[in-house]
Amino acid sequence: MDSTFKKGNEYSFRDIYGKFIHILDMDLANSYVNTTNSGNDSTSNDEILNSVFVYCYVDHTVGLSFLMLTLGVYEDNRTKYFDRVDYDNRVVISKDIFNNVNARILSEGSSIIDEYETYAKEHAKMYSNEELDRLRDIELIDQFRNNDYPDDIIVYFSKDDLKLEAMWVRLEREGKPYMIGQLLNEPDQDFGCNVGDTLRVYLIKTDDDELITLADLDNVNKDIWE
Repeated sequence: MDSTFKKGNEYSFRDIYGKFIHILDMDLANSYVNTTNSGNDSTSNDEILNSVFVYCYVDHTVGLSFLMLTLGVYEDNRTKYFDRVDYDNRVVISKDIFNNVNARILSEGSSIIDEYETYAKEHAKMYSNEELDRLRDIELIDQFRNNDYPDDIIVYFSKDDLKLEAMWVRLEREGKPYMIGQLLNEPDQDFGCNVGDTLRVYLIKTDDDELITLADLDNVNKDIWE
């Protein structure tokens, strides 16, 4: 188990996506005692409930999300977690909350992972598909991702004498050799597209050997799914 805690906002999408995580926060842990019925009768008099164990996944519209697994106690570099009684009431912690708490990534082989892996991954499957999984696995576009909404990437728009403009596009699926997504912003200039339009996005290497994401403005909403 990784013994290093740091603020949630210090982790990148790639650091925590698909990972089991230990959050150290007494207020957060105690706020969820009655929600899961875990830990409320399990702590001894000298133990302080201060840990929340979660699994990180991506909700396509909500962004990075954290499924709460169970609660526990962390003291003197030793961890105790409690059996969860209520699995019907699913609790999801937002990225906004995660950004402001101390957390560490659990290492493979943790008993918590062994116990909750099936539950966590079955939940995450409801918010994904094969197309999104493949897009999330493309590390080359990590530099363009929104760290809280990793399916959203910065894409550059270029046309005639207009200024280069950067906008957010929510990726939906892969094409060949491009990606397909929905424009999330209304352009400041007339690029011939509007918020909500479907676009092809190309990953291009510039003359300076730098990568850039570029919108295909010749095929807005046209034969896009072929």
